[in-house]
Order: sequence, then structure tokens, then C-alpha cells
Amino acid sequence: MALTKPYYSTRDEAPRVYHDRVGCNIGNSIPPEERCYGIHGRSHCRECRELAIEENETAQG
Repeated sequence: MALTKPYYSTRDEAPRVYHDRVGCNIGNSIPPEERCYGIHGRSHCRECRELAIEENETAQG
């Protein structure tokens, strides 16, 4: 999956994580009008992290 500019949800009840993978279903469910770009001290999204690990394993063969 390709990287995208990091973003997070502006909703108060949303988890304090950021997303940076195009294929992240959690991040893709955030409407564009509720996205703020950057990391701002947030943790990496669980699904984005798993996608990054899969990409790394695939790249290494």
C-alpha cells in the first residue's frame, strides 16, 4: 500500500491515532471534512502499522 500524508480525525470521541496508509480501512472511514493533517503527538494507527509490517515483509521477499 502506498503512503499518504499523515492525518487524524478531528472528532473528540475518535481514538488519538494518525493514519498514513492508503489501504487503511479505519482511516478511509474518516470523512475528508473531519481530517486534520499531521501527527501531533498521536500514536500510529494499528491497521496502518500492520500494513507497514506487511509491506516491509513483502519487499524483503
